[in-house]
Amino acid sequence: MSKKGFSLAEILIVVVVASVLVAISVPNFLKTIEKENARQAMTYLRLIRSAQKVYHSNHGTYVNCADVAAIRTNLGIEINNGDYSFTVTGADGTTFTANATKGASSITLTADCVWAKTDDLTYVTLPTSC
Repeated sequence: MSKKGFSLAEILIVVVVASVLVAISVPNFLKTIEKENARQAMTYLRLIRSAQKVYHSNHGTYVNCADVAAIRTNLGIEINNGDYSFTVTGADGTTFTANATKGASSITLTADCVWAKTDDLTYVTLPTSC
């Protein structure tokens, strides 16, 4: 008599091995997504800084923006709220701070090109320049 198919033990071994592989790979994949979202936020912060410099050259001051809609209206740039929300605070004739916030985490960029982040963003490497 010939045996066809797989035994229950063989199927269980395959399921366990597949589960272990998924358990290892999913957290790494999620961390990669978080890193990419932070990179996108930093790109938008650079764009906001550039638009603020143009605004300053035309109006002699920087402008505060409470949300992405205000950034679009006042600075004329197209950015999207993804995982991060964006604001511009502390704007006056000499400085401003562009903020990218996700929950309690944030990345900031000032008019003088000073980067900062909250301590929980350990996976984010801040640029050394603009």
